[in-house]
Order: sequence, then structure tokens, then C-alpha cells
Amino acid sequence: MGKFCPNCGRPLHEGEICTCLHDGSVPEAPVTPAAPAAPEAPAAPETPAAEPVPAAAPAEPGKVQSAVKGFMSFFKRYFADPVSATKEAIAGGDTANAGIAAAVYGVACFLLLFVACKRLFAVIEDSMGRHAEFEASIPFFAFLLYSLLAAAIVIALAGLGFFVAAKLGKRTLGFREAVIAAAVNTILPSCGIVLTIVCLFISVKLAAVVFALISVAELVLFAAISLRAVDIELKGATVVWLALIWLVVSYAGGYLTYKLDYNALKKVEINEVELGDYLEEIEDHLDDLKDMDAMDIIDDLLW
Repeated sequence: MGKFCPNCGRPLHEGEICTCLHDGSVPEAPVTPAAPAAPEAPAAPETPAAEPVPAAAPAEPGKVQSAVKGFMSFFKRYFADPVSATKEAIAGGDTANAGIAAAVYGVACFLLLFVACKRLFAVIEDSMGRHAEFEASIPFFAFLLYSLLAAAIVIALAGLGFFVAAKLGKRTLGFREAVIAAAVNTILPSCGIVLTIVCLFISVKLAAVVFALISVAELVLFAAISLRAVDIELKGATVVWLALIWLVVSYAGGYLTYKLDYNALKKVEINEVELGDYLEEIEDHLDDLKDMDAMDIIDDLLW
């Protein structure tokens, strides 16, 4: 049985291979076009990745807190080496620590005056007995104002003294730096005032003695530390001039402080009458006594 080409049906001899597919005599089966692909759905817009939230930074301390911490550090350095601490304040123009030291000194002066008056009036009231009518009212804000003003005047005068002393010692020191030196060196007087206030609660007489001794010691240390801080050599005529300057400054500061404290005391009310009115009446009587003869005064006392 002969063979036939399965594609074109042509009879084939034994071992023959039909070439219908190669010569194109048999058409190829039509290719069905593929169905158009469905349009792709638009890609959803990419959502940007959320940025990592940085960890909250620790809250920075406020200006007041930083200033207080800085002053406490300076306070420790001052007691470790007052001369070096004063030099550091002058070189750096440290108005912050100088201002805090001056404020502390002013408040200490106020507390000393306020507590001293309280204790003094308490002693007077106890000596008069329970049945005596004695009521003293101390004006808080008047005392505070006069005390702060007195502290500012003392620091300004001390700064002026250091400024003049530096000029005599041929040292370069501006008035601003001199006031800074005076202000930071009020740390010692402030500590002395605190000690006096503590003594007031024990005994008024003890407080008076302690205050007198501390005042003299502080005056010397105050001057010595500040003068060494500006490298003034204490020799020859310089010592005499510096001593005179310091005496003048101390006297002026003491006198002005006394006048301010005296005016503050005049605002005290005793039995609802200002102490100033009592003092004026006493001064009037003293003026009258000055104009009287000794025999007239004796007659008034006797009759």
C-alpha cells in the first residue's frame, strides 16, 4: 500500500518526504488574532512613606534656672578661691553672677532690717508688760525699697573706690569691671548678714556683737580680695592712698545706708501713728531744751 502526504495527499514513494510545506503549495492554517488585551487599570498613586517622627528633645532649662545654676557654681568657686573667682568675673564681664550677688545682698539687707525691727519691738513690748498698749506695724515694701537702694549705693561706691584704686595702681580697669568686682564680693557680707539674722533669734545683744565683728572683718576682706584681683601692689604711698579711699568710701556708704534705714524706720506705725511723727515731736522738745537754761529745765522737772 502506497503512502500519501498527510498534508497535501500526494502519493509518495518508499522513503520520499513531501516538500509541500517547504514550497508553499499548502496554505498554512490561518492564525486567529489574539483578542486585544483589556486596558490595564491605572495604578493607584503611591502613598509617600511617613517620615519618622524624631524623638522629643529634652526641654532646655529656662533662663532663670540656668542663671541660678551658674551662680551656684560660681558661689562654690568663690569660696574655694575668691581672688581667682573675682578675676574670672572681671575678665569675662560676668554681669549675670554680679547682678545675682547684688540682688542677694539687697534682700539680705532687707531681711536684717526687717527681722531686727521685729525682734526689737518684741523686746520693747515684753518690757512694757501685758497690759501696756503697744502695737508696731512694719511697712514691708518701704523696708524692701530702702534696703535695695542702700545695697545699690554701697556697691556703686565700692566700685568707684576700686576704680580709683586701680588708677592709682596703674592698672587698666573700667568702671563697669570695678562694679562687677564690688558686686561679686558682696557674697561674704551676705553670708555675714545671714549669720547675724540667725543670732537675732537667739539674742539681740549677741546679734549686735556678731554684726559689729563681722562688719569689720568683711570690710578688710572685701578690700583685700578685690585689690588682689586687679593685681594692685600694696606698698609705699599706694597703701596710704588706698586706705584713705577705702575710709571715705566706707564712711559714705555707711552714712547713706544709715539715712535710708532711718527713713524706713520713720514709716513704722506704733499704735497707728508713724514713728516719724514721734521722732519729730522728740526733736521739737530737744530744740526747746536747747533754748532753755539749766535752772529752767530743773524747774520744769520739779514743778
